[in-house]
Amino acid sequence: MAERLEAEDERRRRLLADLGHELRTPLTVIQGEIEAVLDGVHPPSSLNNVVDEVQLMERLLEDLRTLAPTESGGLELVLEPTDLGGRAGAPRGGFLHDGPSSPERGPRPRRRASRFA
Repeated sequence: MAERLEAEDERRRRLLADLGHELRTPLTVIQGEIEAVLDGVHPPSSLNNVVDEVQLMERLLEDLRTLAPTESGGLELVLEPTDLGGRAGAPRGGFLHDGPSSPERGPRPRRRASRFA
């Protein structure tokens, strides 16, 4: 039992460190953009980047609000059957692949398809 508690404690420490990083990054971008506008380095229109970062933080915080009940045992999962055949379909990207080569163009370069097509 002591090992399980220690592993759980380590998992929480990693989670807090990851959360700190994930929240610090958008704050750093926001601060940099605002300072650049105030210093006249960027035009005020560049504050659109700030809006994007604020939206990212809102999503992160919403994820935390969703996860909070799991820590207190207040989130109940309901298991139900799912037809995986209809959901699997063809892959939508996210794989490294080599396309066909042609003698005129040489080998086709490797590229990463979008994970969120």
